[in-house]
Amino acid sequence: MNDRLYRMFNKQLDLIHKIEDEKGEMRKPVCETVTAITAELGEILECDQTWKHWRENHPEIDHDHLIEEVVDLWHFVIQLTIYLGFGPGHVWKVFKEKHDINIERQEGDY
Repeated sequence: MNDRLYRMFNKQLDLIHKIEDEKGEMRKPVCETVTAITAELGEILECDQTWKHWRENHPEIDHDHLIEEVVDLWHFVIQLTIYLGFGPGHVWKVFKEKHDINIERQEGDY
């Protein structure tokens, strides 16, 4: 499974290089990527409007479109992680540490 995370990072890095080669070096990549993440979150909310508790009839969730938007979000999160100088090994290590803390919190009085 950890190998897949490395492959995801490598594929995103390849895409970053392809875009940079075609369009030139990107300006303010961190700010632009955070903006893209925010936009993708909005698109996810549009796919599943069940959070609108005041609505009586929610549109049917298009699960195929929803997963596409989630994957778009993953692309940008990985891209941001790369821009900030972190690799998949570091992300995996910190994820596991934070996950253990979250489990402890759920088992405690957090």
